[in-house]
Amino acid sequence: MNDYLELFADWYPEFLGTYFYPVRVAKTFTLKERESLLQQLNESQKELLAHHRKYRIRSLFLKNSYMQSTQWRFSELKINPFYPEPLPDGTKLICKCGRPLKYQFILHSTKRKKPIALGINHFADHLNIPIEVAREIQKGVNEIDIALDELLWLKKNQVAFPEQVWQRYCYAVFRNNQLAKPIQLNQKLPKRIKDFRDAQMPIYISDYEALETEIRRVNQQAQGDTAHFLAEKTLFEAFYEDFMVDLATTNLYTHKKFLTKKSKLLLTTKLEKLPFVFFGELLHQLQSLPREKPGLAKMIFQEFSRTKGKIVDEEVLDVVLRMYLTHGFNQSFFLGIPKVMRNGLLKAIRIEKEEQKQAFDAKIATLPDVFFQSFAVLLKSPETLNQPDILQHYLTSILGEGSGYINLDSLLVAMRHYLAGKPFEIAYAEIEKQLYQRLAVVF
Repeated sequence: MNDYLELFADWYPEFLGTYFYPVRVAKTFTLKERESLLQQLNESQKELLAHHRKYRIRSLFLKNSYMQSTQWRFSELKINPFYPEPLPDGTKLICKCGRPLKYQFILHSTKRKKPIALGINHFADHLNIPIEVAREIQKGVNEIDIALDELLWLKKNQVAFPEQVWQRYCYAVFRNNQLAKPIQLNQKLPKRIKDFRDAQMPIYISDYEALETEIRRVNQQAQGDTAHFLAEKTLFEAFYEDFMVDLATTNLYTHKKFLTKKSKLLLTTKLEKLPFVFFGELLHQLQSLPREKPGLAKMIFQEFSRTKGKIVDEEVLDVVLRMYLTHGFNQSFFLGIPKVMRNGLLKAIRIEKEEQKQAFDAKIATLPDVFFQSFAVLLKSPETLNQPDILQHYLTSILGEGSGYINLDSLLVAMRHYLAGKPFEIAYAEIEKQLYQRLAVVF
């Protein structure tokens, strides 16, 4: 399929069809209307909107170049929707000068610990901040309130979280992760969307449009891409689970460190690139970990991180460890780690296998015929099929670690074919070449 989204549609036909999501909301609410709608939300939804609002207002202060040059930092915005009446509990929001407030800004000083409570129009009076700056901030707060009204209107009109688009977006991240030249995605967008999904809230219209845009961008980039696409439903579903964990922890999957081929971006030193020897050391460290005991594995890996791994970003190593403990060295592991680590470990594994093959060939070539004669007796015995461990023990006693290079399952299949009457040349045609040649002499 030329369009990778067609494959997604085949996997998940329930997400086919047109999904309606409003493209514009013109409604704004009064303070009392807004408060009434907020009270209809559950606690997780209220907490989400309060946290998100506070984050956006703090960003207003941080982005204001004048405020950055002062000692004052934003802490909290309190609102009295019943102004000029007091709040239901009888309290009032008061400015430092004693005037009652509708909006009370709580600021703290970087020089003094004591906070100060002010109305926006009193920034000039008490903090010597120009009135123009205060008005710019108030304008920003008003825009944030309009955006909040958009969410409340969507919720009031029973517009649900856009699960269809979210799933397609996650699939686009999965596809982008496998491109030869992946594009840089918006790192903050998926984390924000996941927070809204967890609270079962509709999302901002601008965020809905941003998801659609990201999907289109990946689709365009995928056209004609030369990298092999591991288009397996089970792989995507494993990746999706890992992506959800990443968004709740390191938030690395859409970061440029995850997709880059330049190891310099992952380093904590002035090195230009990771030395290849590091990947061999990392591979051996992972292979030695007891995956069945995650707590112990993490303790052992911490020592590696403090010594040989200290040249690499700690978050990157955390992701590598988490993926290995979850998946071992399967395809989901490699799709779940940064591309630099993926390529480096795959090369280290390939070199390790080549070295093992050379050692195995050398060992097989030097073993006396008596070994293969005894081995042939075991292979010809029907009893061995009932006790396959006999083969493994025999091979290990002679070859040591090299016995791992022999595929025991292939040997058992060959035994069945031979005992069923097929000649040796056909029955054992699929086993390791060097082993086949030595057995052919004695069978």
